[in-house]
Amino acid sequence: MTTHPAYWKAPQWHPDFGEPEIELRLLRAFSAQFLERFPEGGVELINVEEGYMHVELFVSGQMIGEVHIVQRGTGKPGRWYGVFLSQGKQEEQYFTAAKEGLDFIASACGARRGRKRAGRARPLKIACSYGASKLLSR
Repeated sequence: MTTHPAYWKAPQWHPDFGEPEIELRLLRAFSAQFLERFPEGGVELINVEEGYMHVELFVSGQMIGEVHIVQRGTGKPGRWYGVFLSQGKQEEQYFTAAKEGLDFIASACGARRGRKRAGRARPLKIACSYGASKLLSR
């Protein structure tokens, strides 16, 4: 995984492909909140081609999905977060706020507290309906 989102640089695109600075700002915000919400999480900025970048999302080293920015449409201001979960149903949902996308990820992955064990930290278990269980220490 790459450096912290604060250090990511916007790619240089032809103006016809959109505004990479705005997309990067939104992806940074989402990624920072993802890392806060999932302490064992990781993010990686991927610049696939001119006009398209996304962030791959990881929990305990396993990729669980990605997020990208989608223009709302001709004549409509604003952008959506496109959140794609990469296993199982492989569904993509669109959100106007990063928190909504993060809530979707947590809900789809069934985040819940594990049982407390004597002398051990209590893990947060992520049992994704899209894949294998993951353990996050808190």
